[in-house]
Amino acid sequence: MQQTIMTQCPQQDSKCIVLGMVNDITCMVQLVQLEAEAFNLVQTTLLKRLSEQILFVMQRLLLLEDLQDKALKDPLTGLLNRRQAETVLNSLCHGANGQQNISIILIDIDHFKAVNDTYGHQAGDAVLKNIGMLLRGHVRAQDVVCRYGGEEFCMVLLDTSPEVALRRAEKIRRAVKYVNTSFNRQVLPSLTISLGVASFPHHGETPSALIALADKALYWAKNHGRDRAVSVDHMLADSKRTYVLPPEAVGTGPR
Repeated sequence: MQQTIMTQCPQQDSKCIVLGMVNDITCMVQLVQLEAEAFNLVQTTLLKRLSEQILFVMQRLLLLEDLQDKALKDPLTGLLNRRQAETVLNSLCHGANGQQNISIILIDIDHFKAVNDTYGHQAGDAVLKNIGMLLRGHVRAQDVVCRYGGEEFCMVLLDTSPEVALRRAEKIRRAVKYVNTSFNRQVLPSLTISLGVASFPHHGETPSALIALADKALYWAKNHGRDRAVSVDHMLADSKRTYVLPPEAVGTGPR
């Protein structure tokens, strides 16, 4: 409901119109009559009608902004959704013209179905939220992180070589083991993740090829013991190797 508040200024007449509440914020319009005469009835009526139209437009714009935001983001984790991540990747790869290193990391939570089956889907949702928060903390301002679907996430890293991307993947793999998730006053068991790493233009020259190769590297990791970060180079080099960064590369001894 609108309210009209009259305030007096020296040799000026000021009118403050409270438009209403938009997203819990009080919106107001203040008008000042530069002439000495006060606002008359006709002017006041017109201003009220104008303020109603302003409020209507503001509400519609904020609604559209909210709908657009929901269309771009996963409602559970607040991360970008798969469609938006692929749109960003397409744009980056087409704009790079093979001159910029762009790496992607596909991430899958190991044995996530067991979490849902044992503790319930709400507990699974809590796990996804915590993993999403952790991934946000491992990206730079220019990088992109999204929920790719189910228990799978995707990171798009700009100006990142395959070697650096693999090191970042390994860092994330180790960090996930320290994520503590509580649900209904119960601490859930620690989790592990498997990761697949691919880079543009080194491994693929199109976004679809890049994602396909990262996906193959991810599932190679899952099929060979899980809890590991695998690059396309390592996957292709020797299918019988254990694709874990050597101790001297990550600063830790053998697992």
